[in-house]
Amino acid sequence: MGIPDVEYLLTASDSVPPSLLGEWEARGFRVTLRQSPRGEGLQQLATEAKGDTLLFLHADTQLPPGWLPQVRAARGAGHRWGAFRLGFGPYMGVPVGAPCGSDHKSLGWLRRRGLDLVAWGANIRSRRGLPFGDQAPFFQKSFYLALGGHPPFDLLEDYVLSKRAA
Repeated sequence: MGIPDVEYLLTASDSVPPSLLGEWEARGFRVTLRQSPRGEGLQQLATEAKGDTLLFLHADTQLPPGWLPQVRAARGAGHRWGAFRLGFGPYMGVPVGAPCGSDHKSLGWLRRRGLDLVAWGANIRSRRGLPFGDQAPFFQKSFYLALGGHPPFDLLEDYVLSKRAA
């Protein structure tokens, strides 16, 4: 099997700041604003995609360094779908411009531990074949379509798709 083409798809509601959407477009993602439920919008994008591999990404998710070779390696090895481990940056959850006085240090530490716990649980769930949308799942297009794609609703559409794929 050769190295597949990868199509980068992002669907967003009008609540996502245009500057963030512009950043993703500059990186080569096809961004579509939707009025319909998220699952319906993702399935529409996937159906129209030209590539053999579809990568779905939440607008606020950062891909890990070296993500494209990882997707290509997984697909080249015959995997029909996959996703990335969840992790958070060191300042995730801390409001920008928040004071850094001593009374906020413990709160920052607690937030950090809480996010670490969320990531730990998500990664255990993923090892059992249930990654969610914030883990940038990718699919062989024909496999995705055979599964019926994302269900047409806003919440837990990524969970239902993972259950179908597992």
